[in-house]
Amino acid sequence: MMRERMLLIGAAAAVLILAVLIGVRLFEGSELKRVPDNEVNITAEKAQAAEVLTIGSGLEAESVVDSFDADVLVEILDPQHFVEFVPDGAKIGEVTRTNSSAISIDYREGSHRTIVSYYGDGKVRKTTTVGDYIQDNLNDESRETIDIGE
Repeated sequence: MMRERMLLIGAAAAVLILAVLIGVRLFEGSELKRVPDNEVNITAEKAQAAEVLTIGSGLEAESVVDSFDADVLVEILDPQHFVEFVPDGAKIGEVTRTNSSAISIDYREGSHRTIVSYYGDGKVRKTTTVGDYIQDNLNDESRETIDIGE
């Protein structure tokens, strides 16, 4: 139950952060243009998930973020410990730990912003902006595309 709640909170946080910053309109079905799969491919992220979680669980938080939910603890971690887990040339904006069971790395690569969340149960979520779209991949189980161009 708690894991499912953490997955939902992490998913909502990743999409909400991007949506709030950009202002979105959700489209369904055939109205969506195809976003390249390589932008949300999570093969590398799945391979490094255990290491990210191990490093993240062993760090002391730099600060704590106020949460809307008293049961959710969000901590800011030092991004220097996670540089090897983002593409070369990418710049990490923030790394968070949620309830000591999920680590999220928010980074920018050129004009693309990406948030990768690693969950204690081994699942990975990658949310990225591609042109006028936000694309989300939850552990290769579900994908969602949001059009921000309209």
